[in-house]
Amino acid sequence: MSQPLSGPATPLSRRALLAALALLGPALAAMAPGTADAAARRQAMKVAPARKAVCLPVVKARRSAAPGTARSAARRAAARRAAARKPSPTTRGRRTAKPTTTRATPKRRVVCRQRRPTRLAAPAPAPAPAVPGEVLEVSGTLSASDLAGRIAAAPAGPVTVRPAPGTTATVTGSFSPPRAGVALNGLTFTDDVTFGPGDDGGQLLGSRARQFNIFGADDVTIAGNVLDGLGETSYNPIWDQPAGAVPERFVIRGNTFTRFYGPTAGTHSEALYVGYSADGLIEGNRFIDNGTTAHVFFTWWGITANPATSYPRRVCVRGNSFGARRGAYFDVDFRAEIPVSSGIAIDPRQGASVTRTAFSRAC
Repeated sequence: MSQPLSGPATPLSRRALLAALALLGPALAAMAPGTADAAARRQAMKVAPARKAVCLPVVKARRSAAPGTARSAARRAAARRAAARKPSPTTRGRRTAKPTTTRATPKRRVVCRQRRPTRLAAPAPAPAPAVPGEVLEVSGTLSASDLAGRIAAAPAGPVTVRPAPGTTATVTGSFSPPRAGVALNGLTFTDDVTFGPGDDGGQLLGSRARQFNIFGADDVTIAGNVLDGLGETSYNPIWDQPAGAVPERFVIRGNTFTRFYGPTAGTHSEALYVGYSADGLIEGNRFIDNGTTAHVFFTWWGITANPATSYPRRVCVRGNSFGARRGAYFDVDFRAEIPVSSGIAIDPRQGASVTRTAFSRAC
């Protein structure tokens, strides 16, 4: 006869009850809300999209008791202490070693924390492009006064005058810029171009002209031009105007000077006539068929015209080529009154013949 599946409940002893609670304690803790949330968070981390992360080894922290389980934990601890004090039937009558409680070494694990996106600094603003100034394009043939009027009407600031694309421009008559900072680029002048008082920073570039004059204007550049005196113009002068207002920091570079002599056979002539001025550079030019005096002549002449004081100072002549002269004996000539202490230097490497060798020095 089979035994019934159910019967009267047998009362549990206190020890059995405590043992049952000890077995059920971990399961109850795992079912606590806080623990479930942590497990859900861990699961979410596992399925999160892969992103760059910083992985740091950390010590796993003790899990705090879930809400409502503090009393159960205390009971389990008390049960363990009671069981340790009471000897079991198999060890009764023998001394047993007091159980020792060892704390497990905390496990080290690696936690990868998402790196905050790096905030890049805003790129530095690009430097503002250099402003070339107003560009005035001309074409055909126009008079010197017409060109001066157009430049005067342009907005304030530097002005570059050049031929319109695909055209040429010819200026008739003697021309002088009406203001400072005028660059004349690629034009043809039938006569002379003068940079006078108030024309500081003027430039004659890549053009053709019969003559240039620098009278008192500072920072004038004459570069890349063909200057042809046609056997009728005796020189290109540089001196003070008004008296004592010397032109400073002039640059004469990369030009071709030719046929500066006349208009008569006895006329004093040279390609460059350097009077009262200061801090000039004459460099890389080509001189051919010029002068009954020289290709380059240094003098004390000008508006001041004092032999003791109005001579040029600190002018460098270098890298030029000197061709045939129009009856002159030397490439570079000096007035006798100009002292060597003036600072004028004729670089000997260019092979120029000089009337006073004391000025032959590097610069």
